[in-house]
Parts: sequence; structure tokens; C-alpha cells
Amino acid sequence: MAFMKAGLKLLVLCAGLAIAGSALADGKLTEKNMSKKDFRDITTTESSVPGEEPTTPPVHVHNLDKDAEKELRDSNGVRIIKGKDWKAMTPEERDARLRQLKELRPAGSLFILEVPSGNVWVIDGDVADDLFEDGVIRDWTFTQLFDLPQVRPTAGDIGYRDRHQGFDRERDQVD
Repeated sequence: MAFMKAGLKLLVLCAGLAIAGSALADGKLTEKNMSKKDFRDITTTESSVPGEEPTTPPVHVHNLDKDAEKELRDSNGVRIIKGKDWKAMTPEERDARLRQLKELRPAGSLFILEVPSGNVWVIDGDVADDLFEDGVIRDWTFTQLFDLPQVRPTAGDIGYRDRHQGFDRERDQVD
């Protein structure tokens, strides 16, 4: 009986991994299929200088659509790190890169990180304030972050939002 129960747990675990992988079958992480872990993986920086705090991270904003990106560029915003490059860096490498870029950036400028794409932009702080006020750039609110699921949703998973840590339906069914 214990062997069957262990086998069932393994089967459910394997099925869960297969389903989780299908959420990114097309290889594109979106706000709709992103989890809290995905957000942390994209936004985390750790100090690259022993004994020092990490440098101030970029402001986390929602992905820009084509119109918002055009308006950002027209306002002298410059993409300084491509998303695929940012996501490939370790948190320490991100910190080191930000430290280097901060030495070169104009006074009063602001770094912006698109989540989940990972693109990093630099723009004048006053211009950024106007773009935030006009809704061109939208930062992630506490409520939006809280509402992200702990577990990445899968295709056809209607009730994934209740899958918070300690309340995972599949895990509870196996235990």
C-alpha cells in the first residue's frame, strides 16, 4: 500500500511538472502566466560588492506596448539592457551592471525595468514622472504583486489564483 501511495505521489508530481512546463510552451512569459517566483527571478538584485548593500534597483513597470515604447523613445528614453540579457544575468551581475551604468547616466535620470520582458531603460526623472502621470508607464502596485499566483498557471487552469503557498490543491490532494 505504501508503495502504491509513493507511486501515486510521483505520478502526480511528474504530471504537475509537465503541466507547469506547458504554460510557457511558446517560450513567452506574460503577465497572465507569470507567478510571484517569476517576478522575483526577474527583479532580484544582490550586492556585487562584499559588505555593501545592493545598488538601488530599477523601478518595476509593466511591459510597454508599441505606443508606450514609442512615446518613451520620443521622450529620450533609451533601452540600455535587452530583456534576454537581463534575465540571463545573476542577481550579482545585475547589481554590478547597474553600478557601472549609474556612473555614466545623467544626473536625475531613472532606471526602469519592464516585467516580465526584462528590458531596462534609462530616462530623465522629470520626464518619467510625466509618463507615469499620463499612464504611459505603469508601475507594479502592491495589489497586483499580491494577486500574482504562487504557482505558474497552466492552460485551462481556471482556478489557479487560489493556489497560494500552503494551499496548493494538487499537493493537498496527494498528502
